[in-house]
Amino acid sequence: LVRAKERGTIKLVLFYAGFVLIFLLGPPLIIYLLIVGIIKLYKSVKIVKR
Repeated sequence: LVRAKERGTIKLVLFYAGFVLIFLLGPPLIIYLLIVGIIKLYKSVKIVKR
């Protein structure tokens, strides 16, 4: 059985690992989503203008 203290430490480590992953992967993902969003907006505007 894993003791409560050990379980808490594991949760903390997982939380920080997830935070680091989000911090590292976040900016490229946000930029990618922004580019996709702008392209979709641009295409919809082009369709509306026609």
